Amino acid sequence: MGTFLDDEALGLFREAIKDGVVPNSKAFVSVLNLCSGRLDFELGRQVHARVVKGDWRNLIVDGAIVYLYVQCGDLKSAFGVFDRMVEQHVVSWTTNFTTSGASKAFGEEKALKFERQIHGYSEEDIPR
Repeated sequence: MGTFLDDEALGLFREAIKDGVVPNSKAFVSVLNLCSGRLDFELGRQVHARVVKGDWRNLIVDGAIVYLYVQCGDLKSAFGVFDRMVEQHVVSWTTNFTTSGASKAFGEEKALKFERQIHGYSEEDIPR
């Protein structure tokens, strides 16, 4: 459910691509965030493909991609992107996963289990 301005921004992005403009990482993050908010999984996947093809991956862009997949309920893809990240900033990713779609889609316990795995804790490390 996007606003008129969201629609206009996505339209301009599409036009720019058709005209041969190569977006930068800021443009990709902006469009990925719009896709996340609108739960536009298909467009988000297309943008992700352009990011990879154009070698625009960095901590911020990868974070926006992970967030998109979490918001759209595709945790397998989110985990895949996270695992291939050159730099994994634990605090921001824990926040992304536990405060967004992960806990909503799969329950608090699974989200917390994932959080513990990110931090390197095993089930034996958790006091009972």
